Amino acid sequence: MIRSRWLSTFTVIGALLIVLGVVGLVLGHRFIYDPGQVADGNEPWYYILVGVLMIVNGIFSPAPEPAEKTEDETVEYGDKAGKRETAPPA
Repeated sequence: MIRSRWLSTFTVIGALLIVLGVVGLVLGHRFIYDPGQVADGNEPWYYILVGVLMIVNGIFSPAPEPAEKTEDETVEYGDKAGKRETAPPA
């Protein structure tokens, strides 16, 4: 089973785009505009659509797997800080 990492940069930016799109619907052309471009009035809907797509992408992106530990790693805590742990002799 693939674990999802729902709180990621994709979901945060997607939520912000949805908020901007909703505010753009309420305030109209005064809030969302692109200087030098002709406004068609659909800009808030573009923001909402892209925000939803980014949230979907963030939800369905797999979470990274933790790295495998080796027996030769440096200990970074406790009494043995900075010393290498090795396996006991057999």
